Amino acid sequence: MAQQALAHEAIRCTTLYVSDQPDLLVTHSAAFLDALVDLWVAREIDVSDIWREIDHRTQLGNLLTQLNKDMPAPQAKPRKFWRPSSTKLP
Repeated sequence: MAQQALAHEAIRCTTLYVSDQPDLLVTHSAAFLDALVDLWVAREIDVSDIWREIDHRTQLGNLLTQLNKDMPAPQAKPRKFWRPSSTKLP
């Protein structure tokens, strides 16, 4: 039953997103999350483990974003053209 509710709310959320109805999307997104939590509980997954994983991924993403912002732009090096060392061709 939890799987059907989850699938139903996922379809509703997608439809509301495509039809540009943000207020209803918020409402059905909350219902989607409730159905997802029910699914986790049915599989005896500790919900706090899921939120901890989401938090770790968010922190990692923020860290990588910050690292990319702090990196200085590489200095443009003058381009060296290839010069043959001999004029004799094989």
